[in-house]
Amino acid sequence: MSIFKSELELIVNEVEEMLKVNKFLGAEKKLIAAINKYEQPANLINLLGVVYHKQSKFMEAIREFRKAKHINPVYIEASLNLSITYCDLGLYEKAQEVYLSINKSDLTKNPDRNPIINGRAANMHAASGEMYSKLGLHDKAVKEFKKAIELYNKMPEVHISLTKSLIALKKFEEALTLLEKDSREFPKNAKFYLYQGILHYKLGNNDRAKLNWKKANHCDPYNSSAKIYLKLSQNWGASNKDKPPLLND
Repeated sequence: MSIFKSELELIVNEVEEMLKVNKFLGAEKKLIAAINKYEQPANLINLLGVVYHKQSKFMEAIREFRKAKHINPVYIEASLNLSITYCDLGLYEKAQEVYLSINKSDLTKNPDRNPIINGRAANMHAASGEMYSKLGLHDKAVKEFKKAIELYNKMPEVHISLTKSLIALKKFEEALTLLEKDSREFPKNAKFYLYQGILHYKLGNNDRAKLNWKKANHCDPYNSSAKIYLKLSQNWGASNKDKPPLLND
């Protein structure tokens, strides 16, 4: 390793340690000095953008990410950071434009080769899905959530968001199939059992609904929704007739 690379790595490590304890001003000063000293290395400029982003200084962050991308057009992480920052500002068309340019790169075609890159890309798709969901565009939301999960499937909240959009589209069977798989992947997450219960209720499977709410309550005894659903279901018979609707039903 060259002296130049080792010095840059040392700076990156020092800045990352500063960020862990929110020493943003110190991190910013160190990076600016190093950027000027080493003639604008793209990785330090990208990291300066991260420092600004963590302080919600989004315009400054965009400036640095664009600068890093200009210096190194194939710098995928800078492009992802830029796209995510556009999402934070609600500039979804710009975010998508940047992301589409990333998709054209051979570096992103194999998720196993780039788990960090694909994890960041998954976050961007998840953010787009949440935006579409809030607008009531659940078809588009489902597509974005599925893209996020395909890239990185270890985010339980994205799975739950996908479930909610499928429920909004009345695609109960599809949602239930996915939830049953998810609960095997995340066996201690009460939300997956909670929504399985809701879906079984909607499909008229009352006993299975109560069983899943009991599982949810077992996983998380403080989950108020599971407690309420169990209380509502105490006197249910074999059908949905004359039963009160569930919360969010």
